[in-house]
Amino acid sequence: MQNTSTRTPFKFGYRVKESKEYPNGWKEIELSQIDITKPMVICLGGEAVTNTTYANGMAKYAERFLGVTPDNRFVNVYSIKYSTYDGHEAGCLNQDDIVKIARKLVLPLIIGDDHKRLSTEQASKNMRNINIWSNCYGQSVANRVINYTARVMGEYFDYSSDEVKQVLSQILQVTYAPIVKPNKYSTNLEFRSLLDNLSAGRYEEEYFEHTKLTDIPFIGSGECHVEGNTIKYYVRSFEYEEKTTMDEHDMMILRDENWQAYSKRADTASQISAFVLSMGVLNSKENQKVSKFIPLPTTEEIAGLIYPTIQKANESYFELGERQSWEEKNDAQQR
Repeated sequence: MQNTSTRTPFKFGYRVKESKEYPNGWKEIELSQIDITKPMVICLGGEAVTNTTYANGMAKYAERFLGVTPDNRFVNVYSIKYSTYDGHEAGCLNQDDIVKIARKLVLPLIIGDDHKRLSTEQASKNMRNINIWSNCYGQSVANRVINYTARVMGEYFDYSSDEVKQVLSQILQVTYAPIVKPNKYSTNLEFRSLLDNLSAGRYEEEYFEHTKLTDIPFIGSGECHVEGNTIKYYVRSFEYEEKTTMDEHDMMILRDENWQAYSKRADTASQISAFVLSMGVLNSKENQKVSKFIPLPTTEEIAGLIYPTIQKANESYFELGERQSWEEKNDAQQR
């Protein structure tokens, strides 16, 4: 007899007050219920987000970054609960899921009521409604949706390659510990620990192309540079420096309800995440208020805004002398 496996469908939802109906404070909705005509933050977590508790958590931390409260929901924040198969703990999305998400959430923003393409400027303005907060597997999901959208725009709606890049660059994605490389279209801000054995270890060559551990001597300090449509922020370590560890892949940059960083060594990365995501939402809301298109700042412009914070943090680590480089520790141990 052939083995069959039951598959649970993926679901989007948003945070609500805990109740008997919603014991985990997260309400499932259909894709058609997501209002794509208004600014939103789409939260795409790691493959462990297969239940309402974890889906609630991804949305909750985005709301903390933004300052969204039950009494002041100034932007819609949605999160996903991934599909699962019997016998498998990890969640996933298949290609049919990706197509469904793209057709419901993204493609309508570039197509008019007559089912023809919109002008590049109008499509770009519409695309500014999308801001993404992702972690781990979530960047893979975002990439697949965006890449599918790019292909459809070019093949079926006569957007040139330059127009596709211009329109999709208006999607902002802030991602932590991604396990895949960024797509070439959206405006991306990535945070990675060089000792994350899942993220950094999988793409070691890419990590060390621009920076080495010896270039970032102190735990918590980092190096930031721009590569096209992506700002890459490499941190030596958020917690440890003895060996690569899964702990470095955990959501170290989160903040609690009192705006305290979960890890003091990740405080700078946490502040930058909150700042850039908030900047994206603010730009989205500004585009809603006026008829003209207000572009998202470029990666170079965003990097220019966060560089001073990174530099100040790196200097403080050095001046406080709280962390030694590996070389200094090794020297001390040998003496």
